[in-house]
Amino acid sequence: MKTYRFKGLQARRRRELLGLSAREVASVAGVSESVVCAYERGTRQPGGIVYRKICEALGVDSDELLEPREPDARASGSAA
Repeated sequence: MKTYRFKGLQARRRRELLGLSAREVASVAGVSESVVCAYERGTRQPGGIVYRKICEALGVDSDELLEPREPDARASGSAA
């Protein structure tokens, strides 16, 4: 199964380009400002509904802020 990772740095750049604060994006997404910052740093990943709301706040298509995640070798049973 293919998994994806949120492009936090790209999201932050887009937010800053639009002149939005993390607090404003958080308000639209229904999460706290610190959670939005964690998404942007890559320490947390947004769930589907929150992800769509972030895309809405940033005015981007829903696939623009996702990139394929490499499979974890431990999860696939491969030796590293």
